[in-house]
Amino acid sequence: MTYVSRKDVRATEVEQELMLHDPIAKKVYVLNPTARVIWSLCDGAHTQTQMNEAVRSHFQTTTLDVSQDVQNALNWLRDYQLLEQ
Repeated sequence: MTYVSRKDVRATEVEQELMLHDPIAKKVYVLNPTARVIWSLCDGAHTQTQMNEAVRSHFQTTTLDVSQDVQNALNWLRDYQLLEQ
């Protein structure tokens, strides 16, 4: 399964974080560095397994089990309807 971010959500970089503006909900969400990496991979071309590997690589760790963090971030993005169905 792949994930796709909504095209109408505007992303703005603020230092190490990423702000997402949802024009439908009229809300702004701030992503931490891990969620920011995951958001960047919600392009329809990456599976959750590939996201796990990308997060491990980005943070240069081999021992960290990131699968739960990736799952939690994807659940959060889905819960706030920031991903396309």
